[in-house]
Amino acid sequence: MSAVALPPLVVLGVILVFGTHALTRIDPARLASAAAVAKTLRLGRWRVPLGLASMVVVLILTGLPVWSMIWHAGRVGGIARMGQSPAWSVSGLLGTLQRAWEDAAEPLVTSVMFAATGALLATLLGWSLAWASRNSSRWQWVTVFAVALALATPGPVAGLALVFGYGSTPLYDTFAMIAFADACRTFPFAVLILWPAVRLIPLEHFEAAEVDGLGPFGKVWRVALPMTRGATIAAWGVCFALALGELSVNYLLSVPGLTPLSVVIWGMLHTGVESRLAGIVLIMLTTMVLAGGFAAFMLSRIAEPES
Repeated sequence: MSAVALPPLVVLGVILVFGTHALTRIDPARLASAAAVAKTLRLGRWRVPLGLASMVVVLILTGLPVWSMIWHAGRVGGIARMGQSPAWSVSGLLGTLQRAWEDAAEPLVTSVMFAATGALLATLLGWSLAWASRNSSRWQWVTVFAVALALATPGPVAGLALVFGYGSTPLYDTFAMIAFADACRTFPFAVLILWPAVRLIPLEHFEAAEVDGLGPFGKVWRVALPMTRGATIAAWGVCFALALGELSVNYLLSVPGLTPLSVVIWGMLHTGVESRLAGIVLIMLTTMVLAGGFAAFMLSRIAEPES
């Protein structure tokens, strides 16, 4: 498996590294940031048709799958030996969701715990890499390489690598193992959010901190962290939402007695109980929508470094 996965991993990783290097050489100041002024495209008479087309695409990609799950969750009853098919009803949907919650509550709490801890580790790592890369070309290369490697590695390959690397250590089969795996999978997105935020801090603030007698730690604690608070929370929210739905590494590294909801759903795909599975998926989807909404809200508030 490793021999099959390594060639495309190397090719994709090299493309990401040299693509990033080329972009920084073309325009070093170009950074993906909410503080950057976006170009406005005047659509004119095409505005309404393109808007309607976008709505149709969104409904097809999201509306139909969600409605399908609601439909299957609400279809209950029926007697197979008498040829009676299940019928959809609101009461059936509510009953399915109630029973699904009883099955999903504990795994959902486990998923939230893993995702929250992994997102915290990913945010700490992302912030540290962004800070180290602020004035160091060497650390910039280290960060770009780490992000490219993490993004280029498929989930099953990353999970298998962690099994090989930590299978014989005390860390394996513990809560920390999955949290660490979630951090490895999501920290590139924390870097992408925090890199611009850290670099946008005006140099004058650090000069003033030096005049006040603050050292390197004081600059981080008293200047950099407060001015990137919003971006840090947004990075945690994005990593949390992504880790919440992570399946590949969670499936390979599941801890006995602590099974994330994504792994439970994967295991139920072959049971054939459509209404129960649909109810659990709706609960998972609602949780992820709330997490993603929080992350999107915090991203929308990053207009400039906080003072």
